[in-house]
Amino acid sequence: YPDNDSFIINNTTKELQSNNVIFNYKTKSEYKILINVSTATYNDATYNDNFEITIYISVHGKGRLLDGYIKNATGQLIDLFNDTVIETFTTDNFGEYIVSTPIESLPAFYEIKFLPGGIDISTGKVIGVTLSNVSTKAAATITGQSLVDITPITSMKSHLAKQTIGSSQDISEINNGMTKAINDIASTFNIPATNIDTDYLNAYDIDLVNINNQIQSTINTLSSVASVSKDNVFTSILNVVSTRIDDFQPVNLTTSSVITNVIDNVVDTNDNITVPNSTNVTSYIAAVNTTIDTVSNTAGTFPEIMANSIQVTVSIVVLTAAMYDVTSVSYTHLTLPTKRI
Repeated sequence: YPDNDSFIINNTTKELQSNNVIFNYKTKSEYKILINVSTATYNDATYNDNFEITIYISVHGKGRLLDGYIKNATGQLIDLFNDTVIETFTTDNFGEYIVSTPIESLPAFYEIKFLPGGIDISTGKVIGVTLSNVSTKAAATITGQSLVDITPITSMKSHLAKQTIGSSQDISEINNGMTKAINDIASTFNIPATNIDTDYLNAYDIDLVNINNQIQSTINTLSSVASVSKDNVFTSILNVVSTRIDDFQPVNLTTSSVITNVIDNVVDTNDNITVPNSTNVTSYIAAVNTTIDTVSNTAGTFPEIMANSIQVTVSIVVLTAAMYDVTSVSYTHLTLPTKRI
């Protein structure tokens, strides 16, 4: 009920009383069924009774965490109005996760955040950065889906949206902040706004793959040469993206000026950190990231191009005072991306 007048069961035959029943199972966590037993006879006795049955609905969508797909990563559902962790969960062997919190119990504005420590199944490497995405209960109610895909690109969206929204709890301002973040990323990186929240491996989106791999190569190099955590380098990249957006400047990680901005931010935001031979480091990162672009323009299937791009991204860094060098590594255990359903 309240659809209790919709049908009756008469001698095991269901008789519809209404054709207007719409079960909203996507947003309701339970339904109550009222069973009215009228004039039932058993052993010469007549019974009249009511029974209420509660059916609990558990509808889980699947969200995915990816650089490549990332397994065994610990995630958190966070209420962004008070920074409370509502629930924790872990990705499976395919980088997928679910949450048990029903849509009607979601915070009005929430973040799904994954901590460093999962394993990229494409490379077998530990992921050293925090990845996240933000959404709203209102959006989840409309789509019937509380879970979102999470990538380095959506982490930029989270960073920019939270900066814009600040402490506001006004839903209109929150929606405007998320929309601005998406549009800013799209214009700054010259990619479609509609692609930012997508699983780019499943979509075979080579442009987003390139940006992701260039971010990873930059993180790997600077973390190695400056002895700073990968998470801190990623934070510096997010800071530079934010600053360049404010200055109406594009972000291209093949250009020396952008890489220099990142190096400067790493030095400025981490105590007792220097980047030795920063000119050579800048040239090295630019060369690797340009190679990633070049690889993506070669002929081949998406998995073939992706495999070549990954090999460039995870190349061994060899830096000296006078030169930079790249020694490629062939990963025989590479798992090529496949479409997920």
